[in-house]
Amino acid sequence: KRIRAYDYEYDLNFSNAVLKTNTNVNLNTPKSLEKPLKDYVLDLKNATNLIIDANDLDNWFPKIFFLDKNLNLIKAVKSENKNNHFSELIPNGAIYAIVSDMYSLDNIRRGLKITLKK
Repeated sequence: KRIRAYDYEYDLNFSNAVLKTNTNVNLNTPKSLEKPLKDYVLDLKNATNLIIDANDLDNWFPKIFFLDKNLNLIKAVKSENKNNHFSELIPNGAIYAIVSDMYSLDNIRRGLKITLKK
């Protein structure tokens, strides 16, 4: 809606949004992922715990976003410290997770191993 000559206000409705995932991880089965070209996006499949391991030769600074079905941010986990092991209870209502690095995807050039626990 137009507010002034050069100002507009938009109302975005994401109630039927579907986030395109680029990583398929089955429940209770560790999945080794290759070097990322962009952030990993996963469907959490009603899991209760997310476990991620980086290669010991990498320097991973975890950045994980948990989103609900309307793509609203439920929880953000960011670490400015190197941490090659990550384990977190998945927040209630979370449907998707976006997994990345705080600084650069080059920090996880050997990929990650992700496990979704039921």
